[in-house]
Formats: sequence, structure tokens, C-alpha cells
Amino acid sequence: MKALLRNYNGEIYVWKEVTYSEEGFAVDGRLIFNTEIVALENDNRNEFITCSVCGKTFRRDSEEW
Repeated sequence: MKALLRNYNGEIYVWKEVTYSEEGFAVDGRLIFNTEIVALENDNRNEFITCSVCGKTFRRDSEEW
């Protein structure tokens, strides 16, 4: 999926290819803050759920959830 980032390596408002895991979003293997993301294109995160109480992200149907 792609994300429009506010600022990445000195570039302002740039589209970058991102991946998502339980740790969060990553660009080129480096985690980025959610606040840096303005928009997502082709969002494929339907396999994850975020707890509304603690904010931790879990895989849907996992034992931890």
C-alpha cells in the first residue's frame, strides 16, 4: 500500500510504499509515526484490530486479542 507522508527524509508531502505489521507502519524497513501519514492508498490492514482501551494492535482472531 502507499502512504502520503507529511515529511520523509527532507521531502515534504511525498507518496511512499509502506508495509504494516503489529509494530505499525514502516517505510524501507523503518517504523514511522502514524501522525506522519496524511492518507493511505490501497489500505490492506483488514487482518489487524487495534484495542480501543490500550491502543495495542493484534491480528484478528489471535489468542492475545
